[in-house]
Amino acid sequence: MSILQRMVTMHEASDSRGIPYHPIPFGKRVVSAPDCLAVLSQLVLCNSPELVGEAAALLCSLLEHNA
Repeated sequence: MSILQRMVTMHEASDSRGIPYHPIPFGKRVVSAPDCLAVLSQLVLCNSPELVGEAAALLCSLLEHNA
């Protein structure tokens, strides 16, 4: 989970004015693939508070500038 979080946060998704970059940075594109999102959504439903928190934080950062 920490590696995925680093991939997402490595490159900023918006500039200093808050305008999102297009196309979406590579790390976010990789982690937001359908296969990865399915695994992340399953982690939110698991019974481990640490994994649920990390998966929720990762999903939040993925959806930050997405409609």
